[in-house]
Amino acid sequence: MPLPITLKEVDFDSIGFFSERLQLVLMSPRLPVIIDLSSIKFCEPEQFAIIALVLKDFKNKKNFTVEFKIGEQNQISKVIGYLSHVGFFDFLGLNYGNLIGSARGSNTYIPISEISESHLFNTYSEYKATLQDFIEEEAQKLTRILLKSSERTQNFLIITYSIREAIRNALEHSETGVCYVCAQSWNNGKAQIIIMDEGIGIYKSLQQANIKNLDNNNFLRLAIEPGVSRTNNLSALENIHDNSGYGLYVLYHVARSFGRLVISSSQKYLVVTKDKKEFEGSFSHTGTLIALTFESYPNDSRDIINMIVQSGEEEAAAQGRNKSSVRSKSL
Repeated sequence: MPLPITLKEVDFDSIGFFSERLQLVLMSPRLPVIIDLSSIKFCEPEQFAIIALVLKDFKNKKNFTVEFKIGEQNQISKVIGYLSHVGFFDFLGLNYGNLIGSARGSNTYIPISEISESHLFNTYSEYKATLQDFIEEEAQKLTRILLKSSERTQNFLIITYSIREAIRNALEHSETGVCYVCAQSWNNGKAQIIIMDEGIGIYKSLQQANIKNLDNNNFLRLAIEPGVSRTNNLSALENIHDNSGYGLYVLYHVARSFGRLVISSSQKYLVVTKDKKEFEGSFSHTGTLIALTFESYPNDSRDIINMIVQSGEEEAAAQGRNKSSVRSKSL
């Protein structure tokens, strides 16, 4: 008999328990497994992206039969229909629903879309600019889709900044040159942006920089400190993304004021919310996920970014770390 593993609830505790069960299965005899998603509850992008990374990691590691149950043909839930539309199952390598990049999206959502360095060069090469400029153009394009406007409002500026910094981090540190983005906006002004990759993870990335006191338990806390980056040991020529270890630091402090940030990488996750609550846990997946949710927006995005970076530079200087790059504080 196949071993059934069911996911219904999509809160972090439930996903964590689901992830643990999958890892236990990997260590058990080679029984066939059925992953039952047929009754899964409503998912925001933050949740379905984490589930997708956890499932893909499991699927890539398994050496036994795995089936997915999504419901009878005439009884597919709205949630499964939504996931199939945005490319969730294609991301898992399953022949069901839309291919990644085939759904057009709308002014309320961006389906799972692949962004690679080659894609950026092919799309924006006519500008004869740098990779950093191409990432800026892509971030603005995604923001225009999400807000259905190109007006440089405070919302537009802070969302573009956040997408840009998350893409830069993913392409720089994953060592794959590829990441995925998805997003959702709501009528009440709330917006959620997810950037994820299947790279080496933050822990291995920071190991390459010989960060002091780094270990498998504190690496996410170190990653949100100013001036902490794998690029610390790179020359200006090698640092093609102009990273300086301030991207996650800024996003962390933006979330503490305006919404929520989730960083999940190297089997650990960290969540910070607008009311200054923070909690940590573990998910088993390869790569890194950054999910930023805006519940409100700054009146002056440029001042907010500059104040955060200035404070970070003072903190970094006390630790003997680098100052921020120009791009880390530019909107």
